[in-house]
Amino acid sequence: MARLIKTAFLEDDVINSAKLADGAVVAAALGSGAVVEAKLGTGAVTNAKLGADAVNGDKIADNAIGNEHLSDGCVDTAELAADSVTAAKVKIAYGDSLRFVNASSVEVCTAKV
Repeated sequence: MARLIKTAFLEDDVINSAKLADGAVVAAALGSGAVVEAKLGTGAVTNAKLGADAVNGDKIADNAIGNEHLSDGCVDTAELAADSVTAAKVKIAYGDSLRFVNASSVEVCTAKV
């Protein structure tokens, strides 16, 4: 016959992980801040466990994102710095029309090549 021991009779630190049944400690029983980075196993935090917007620019290393990581059309003209696209980067085919705008994006003229 099992004997029950009341919590008041237990000395500090007498119950360790070896005495706990699997699954005996649930998330609701963990204190605030009980799980810290040092206690997480390698690979324990997966993409599925990350919240929306959990990874921001502060968490991304410089030059970590290249053009292979960008989806088509995700960079538009509003996001390009002034003079970031040079003539050497523009391919113009015979028969194309060119539109020239000033610094205020007001059309100055068009030309057919």
